[in-house]
Amino acid sequence: MSVQLEPYDVLTFKRPLTRTTKETLNITNPNAHDIAFKVKTTAPKLYCVRPNAGVVPAGQSLEVQVMLQPFKEEPPLDQKCKDKFLVQTVPMEYDWKSLELADLWSHVESNAKNKIQQIKLRCNYVGENEDKVSADLNVDSLAAESDLKRDSVSATTGVSPVVDDVARLRSELDLYKNELQALRERAPPAVDGTLTKKNGISLPIVAAIALIAFLVPFVIFRQSA
Repeated sequence: MSVQLEPYDVLTFKRPLTRTTKETLNITNPNAHDIAFKVKTTAPKLYCVRPNAGVVPAGQSLEVQVMLQPFKEEPPLDQKCKDKFLVQTVPMEYDWKSLELADLWSHVESNAKNKIQQIKLRCNYVGENEDKVSADLNVDSLAAESDLKRDSVSATTGVSPVVDDVARLRSELDLYKNELQALRERAPPAVDGTLTKKNGISLPIVAAIALIAFLVPFVIFRQSA
């Protein structure tokens, strides 16, 4: 079982951002054994994390201070924070307790990488008078909208080949119709009784026109389904 984080998904930093802004991340270990943790970020130059690694004893909690360094100028109000954090945890084994944290994680990543569990957190800037609950709702809404757009694009991409098939079949049908009309204009009025022609038109052309005329409604039906 992994650790429990509070907040569990979004770290919020209150404006103004021209001063140091702090957020507290609580790590709770509900397990019967100690848990080692390490905190990473996609923007290490912007954040100071204390402690960025440690051990949470069984059944206890630990506070991690995440400080956003001051901006030279206040970012626009509509600017969204794209920074992310990653909390890595691993159950402590008896043989590891004598290791320093740096050596511990080097050993884990080399020999026990499959035991590492990871939790991702997003970051968000909030207004000076905006509470964290409404800020989190805004972030979730934006994420849901992004997922909806991505699904819509995927659905459109899936339909495109069918649309191309219909257009190609219609183009071929028009081509055969034009050829049929030209043959009719050149054909003599007499009726040829052979098996290879009908009204001066070769039977393969007639068969091709009939096949395409049959396939076009079928493809259109598959598209609508």
